Amino acid sequence: MKKNVIRREINHSDYRDFLFNNRKIHHQMKTIRSERHQISSFQLNKVSLCPFDDKRYILNDGITSYAYGHKKIIN
Repeated sequence: MKKNVIRREINHSDYRDFLFNNRKIHHQMKTIRSERHQISSFQLNKVSLCPFDDKRYILNDGITSYAYGHKKIIN
């Protein structure tokens, strides 16, 4: 996500909503890209907040997490 979308459109209630209600939140952003030396503008709809984190091990409380391989993770 672009920084201006994060600063202007995402607020504290969005964080609480995705954390406690397990809801994905999408936001639109505009960008300029070059494809084959042709400049175009695009409007993208991207996931801005998602409760599923595939790079961390989330404990049963749903908030605390450890990196995979951490010594406190019981196999």
